[in-house]
Amino acid sequence: MISDPLLARMKFETDSLPLVNEAANFQKTGIRVIEVNFPVIEVALFWKMKQREIMLRIIADEYDYLPVQAYWINEGGEALLSGQGFIPQGIGFQTEGGNPLEVPRSWLCFRGWREYHECHLEVLWSAIRNLSQYRIPGLITQLYSDLNRAEVQAV
Repeated sequence: MISDPLLARMKFETDSLPLVNEAANFQKTGIRVIEVNFPVIEVALFWKMKQREIMLRIIADEYDYLPVQAYWINEGGEALLSGQGFIPQGIGFQTEGGNPLEVPRSWLCFRGWREYHECHLEVLWSAIRNLSQYRIPGLITQLYSDLNRAEVQAV
């Protein structure tokens, strides 16, 4: 544990409040909020290419001292690995290989996500963490948009 757990919980609850209070609005855009319970958020993002939802677990255990991390999960809540279903790949969506946290699961190489900042030290989390697009709702909204870009393929 690096940060104060109470402070991490307070930051999490403040930042995740729009997900709870505006869940219906998020769902209209293709983001279904499943769970918000410190330090975990689960959402289902509508993936237009596959015409179905894909579930994402976000871990915010050291928020916001460290950025959040996330990975795709199956309906049972287990990490979704290549060959077990469709996982997005391309433009920053990574399968389990090369995870800088050395965890065998998918990961996200986008600004604002923990694995990105483990790899790209020229972009400090502390320099961007107070910008709204890098707070939890902004990250989820941007990820939904990125998921539905033409360059993203399913593996």
